[in-house]
Amino acid sequence: ASTFDSLLRLSKRGESTASFESMEDFKAAVGWNVHVLRTRKREADIAIHLRTRINDYVEGFLTLGAFKDSCYEEAATIAKEASGARYLLAIGPAMVAEANYFLGYRKSVVKWRGPVGNLKRKMLKLRRKASMYKSIVYTAKESFGIISSECENLQQEGG
Repeated sequence: ASTFDSLLRLSKRGESTASFESMEDFKAAVGWNVHVLRTRKREADIAIHLRTRINDYVEGFLTLGAFKDSCYEEAATIAKEASGARYLLAIGPAMVAEANYFLGYRKSVVKWRGPVGNLKRKMLKLRRKASMYKSIVYTAKESFGIISSECENLQQEGG
């Protein structure tokens, strides 16, 4: 963002630091990445959805029971979609951990719930990373097992 700001300031003054052959050169100079932009857009879309989703409850138009029912209905709708259950299992614990972290610092008088929520959030991340690494190691082990058995079969057939 600082590179972009400096380029913007220079362009307002009419000065030029570099000439860009294409928009891709400009994006590379400013540090824009399509993946990063898509991720930020996805995060912004989720944040906007969550804000509009809870707005009626926060403003007092919905009771807690009605809000919970609407959340259960939305979760059931998501679960019926393709890979919906997997999505709910992935995003649900993360949202609960983030909410506990946020509310721990806001609602606790002694502020002890915030660090506990933060620890739980970090432990969730570590568990997910460990599970991912375990899956990678298992896949590599199985792949090497298949490759070695195929090599042995080829040696027996050729030898």
